[in-house]
Amino acid sequence: MSADAEHPATGAGEVRSEIERATDTDRLNTLDRILRWYIAAASQASSVLSPGDAFRADVPSTDGPEPATFDTVAAALEWFSAERPNLVANARAALDAGLHRRAWELALALSPIHMHSFAFDDWAILSELAVTAAESLADPTALAAALDSRGIFLFRRQALGEARTAHARALAIREEIGDEYGICRSLNALGLIGLRTRELTEASAYFADTAERAHRIGDVHWEGLGRMNLAEAQLEAGDVALALQTVRPLPQFFAELHDPGYEGNAFWLLSWAERLAGDLAAAQAAIDTALRIAENAGNRMWEASWLLEAARVHLAAGDTDEAMKCCRMAASLQRQIGDHSREATALDCAGEVLMATGNAQDAAAFHREAARMYQQLGDNWHEALAAVHLADAEQALGMDGETQEHLTTALALLQQFPDTRAVQLRKAIQVRPSASHGG
Repeated sequence: MSADAEHPATGAGEVRSEIERATDTDRLNTLDRILRWYIAAASQASSVLSPGDAFRADVPSTDGPEPATFDTVAAALEWFSAERPNLVANARAALDAGLHRRAWELALALSPIHMHSFAFDDWAILSELAVTAAESLADPTALAAALDSRGIFLFRRQALGEARTAHARALAIREEIGDEYGICRSLNALGLIGLRTRELTEASAYFADTAERAHRIGDVHWEGLGRMNLAEAQLEAGDVALALQTVRPLPQFFAELHDPGYEGNAFWLLSWAERLAGDLAAAQAAIDTALRIAENAGNRMWEASWLLEAARVHLAAGDTDEAMKCCRMAASLQRQIGDHSREATALDCAGEVLMATGNAQDAAAFHREAARMYQQLGDNWHEALAAVHLADAEQALGMDGETQEHLTTALALLQQFPDTRAVQLRKAIQVRPSASHGG
């Protein structure tokens, strides 16, 4: 933070005391002043944390202390962490007082911070509050933006059907009012849902459309984001050469935009692609750079996500000790963050590392827990992968009956996926001696 800014009644008790002493009109004016201060600070923090996603709130300046400003990502995160209870309390107060525009502005200004810090509890409250406030405003642009924030939250919480509904509604509004920038956001969001459900052809089409539309309107951020997500869809589909072609320019692209989160994400994808292409040195260099970005930013969520790729690179290189360290740290961080899907992925990866060391007994326990977590989340694709890994461990332990049971489960789960990787995995299972050929 550039300086220790004085907050206009930053404590929840101070806010209540100041408002309760005022008349009705003064009370609203006081609350509005506090809200404008927080909106300006949150908007500035989000512009540091995620420049391309930042919400630029056009609010009148406040009397008294200037809103907080931030020189670094770490400073912005420190401010957000300290102010979280006040931010939620003030957004609720704004909605209760009928200051719907301020409630919407504060929720939207915070949305990029929630997205990149995984503050799920706050995000759950404020994303819903933003939709309620926007509906009261009768402003289609505001409603589409609120639906977008709500849809992203639902996506991160694995509520994919509800997320698709929110984003489809936002897209319809944006198409009706001709909001080309907003259309890019909605198309990309629908592509991410397709990526998660492994509707990879549809997802790739959404991402390509995002990039092309963004290029036409000169929006370099969304052009780059569409291309980056397209590279992930290509990797999921097994198109490694095409993915490499797509992703190689992107780290520099986002570095020039001064967007460390997406720069690191591009390096993560580049590592994934280089690893699959067999260039482990290039993969290691890329993921090391991504993790340095996370460390410099003090962002544990980024670190947690990218550590799994580091584990896979170390495992491919035969360094099981480093691979296990990365898995353990990733699992711990994801548990703290509350992202159970990625926590399960870390556990499943740890099982693969244990198998590489010859410890099939412990590997089976890790894979079993990962499969259980994926089943609870309704993630059929990753549950199938964990079931195959569990079958490998049980086969090594001589548990032929259990091995066949888990391979049969994996085949059943994979039936819904038509992409190349799924087809290849089904064929590989079916030719195994213990696999059921009924699927």
